[in-house]
Amino acid sequence: MKKLLFVLTVSIFLFAQEKSLVNFDFGADVVSRYVWRGMELGYNTPHIQPWGTFTFDFESAGKVDFGFWASYGLASESSKYSENDFNFKYSNNFGFGTISLMVNDYYYPYLGQFSNFEKDGNGSHTIEVGLSYEGTEELPLRVLVTTNVHNMALLANGDKEKTLYAELGYNLNLGEVSLSPFVGVAQGESLWHQVTTDKVEVINVGFTASKSIKITDAYSLPVAASWIWNPHLKTTYTVFKVSL
Repeated sequence: MKKLLFVLTVSIFLFAQEKSLVNFDFGADVVSRYVWRGMELGYNTPHIQPWGTFTFDFESAGKVDFGFWASYGLASESSKYSENDFNFKYSNNFGFGTISLMVNDYYYPYLGQFSNFEKDGNGSHTIEVGLSYEGTEELPLRVLVTTNVHNMALLANGDKEKTLYAELGYNLNLGEVSLSPFVGVAQGESLWHQVTTDKVEVINVGFTASKSIKITDAYSLPVAASWIWNPHLKTTYTVFKVSL
């Protein structure tokens, strides 16, 4: 299986290079605190979040992205928490919007070596699969549905945690500011989403406002601010982000 995956990966790279269909982009975000799906991770401290993505554009057959993303706290007390993820996404535009199938490998180095793929909450990797929809300019709706398929933690009663998450968002412009309100829910008791009931709970409500600040004629600095409310945990967050 590993040999087959290696051959397929090399074949995609060679084909994309031959057809000039491959692109690579990278950057980093600096955030005032790391909040994910209505939960603060990595202590109350600024984080730097580098990323990179290989994109293979197969035109009418869709796009394939292979990427990495990480988050590291900038204060010493946050050094216990680190995250270094890998992701795969296949996307295709069907006229009424873009549908994407994704696989995310969340790797937490502080939980063990990279080779630690144990399950039942004992591994350092958690693998998630998801489906997303990105609407058109006429209907800029966003939909995301995900669930974990590997390393779900065991609850006190011996059952595996439930990790289904769904999010609905919308994009609009107010002058020079792009505004994206969103609402996210999680179903069932889990450590992953910090849900303590077996119900569907609203855990991620808010909006993100973003714009670019002109620095020179050739460069503008993207910035964003998010206000986030987690009704289930009864807390709110405000996050500022600078993209480099």
